[in-house]
Amino acid sequence: MNDLFVPLTDAELKEIRQRQAEIESATRAIHVYWLARRTPPASQSTTYYVPPKRKVGGHDPCPCGSGEEYTKYFVTY
Repeated sequence: MNDLFVPLTDAELKEIRQRQAEIESATRAIHVYWLARRTPPASQSTTYYVPPKRKVGGHDPCPCGSGEEYTKYFVTY
């Protein structure tokens, strides 16, 4: 006979129900823990400052942050 279809004993069923109860209480505790630490959602009317775009000149530092001159890689004469 296949071992997959052997009925569980009363002790095994009791242990399964006990572990299910433990999982449920742990899940609730985790939910309460993180619920208290949630940040409120940002207001939809929040405005952000966007600085105007600055044109990069021929001898200015490259905007990628490499420290090289802009002309060396991007400007062709």
